[in-house]
Amino acid sequence: MIRVLAFLEATSVTGPVKNFLDFVRCQDQAGLSGEVRFEVATFERPGVRNDFTQAVLASGVKLHFIPERFRLDTSVLERIRHLVAATRPDVLQTHSVKSHFLIRASGACAGRPWIAFHHGYTMTAARERLYNRLDRWSLRRPEHIVTVSSAFQQQLIRIAVPADRIVVLHNAVDPAWGERTRHPALRRSSRETLGIGESDRVLLIVGRLSSEKNHTLLLGAVARREALVPGVPVRRRIGGDGPERQTIGRTAATWGIDRQLLMAGHA
Repeated sequence: MIRVLAFLEATSVTGPVKNFLDFVRCQDQAGLSGEVRFEVATFERPGVRNDFTQAVLASGVKLHFIPERFRLDTSVLERIRHLVAATRPDVLQTHSVKSHFLIRASGACAGRPWIAFHHGYTMTAARERLYNRLDRWSLRRPEHIVTVSSAFQQQLIRIAVPADRIVVLHNAVDPAWGERTRHPALRRSSRETLGIGESDRVLLIVGRLSSEKNHTLLLGAVARREALVPGVPVRRRIGGDGPERQTIGRTAATWGIDRQLLMAGHA
């Protein structure tokens, strides 16, 4: 059996978390759970439980909490070393700038294969832009770095990540999903639930509501389109949540298109 210890950091069920849990579920359905065993490690501050930890626990994947007192608590380095020594994984897996850095800084990767996943950078705050620069050092160590697009691949190469270690693996789509969504009854019931008319035009965008996604650019284009082509309204639906939710709502109200905007949150 191959034992994988994955370091994941989140407070909600983000895209990377969904992909990870879906992969584990599909592996179980395929009868491969006896060949690869996943465990998850995450950083925990006192008294904190959130949607992410609840989702991991509900999935049946073993979850390890690494206590940290504050954002730059260096004592986690020793705790990481102890956890890796106790669980003895065959493969280490990391999914964010913080975990990349701490795994290398702790030395826990010594003598073990390490796969780092790059899901793009969050630019919400100045400190995050500073933290992102840590990858220039951290990502020179893993045996493989997996990212989701050629654009991110070039982004990593520009910060001197070894190109021969980067693998592009696009996000997967369940082919059965397309068949389900084309079912007329499902289409009608979904529109009724959301208050969308049968003949209404709908524009959908799905993703974390953060500045690098630039939702306001899309709203600006929609507002301009409605000014140029009046009388043909388009309903906008945004799937996802994040720190820019209120800003997006205020921007839509300023441009007078908030009545046609539905922010649905996480599915």
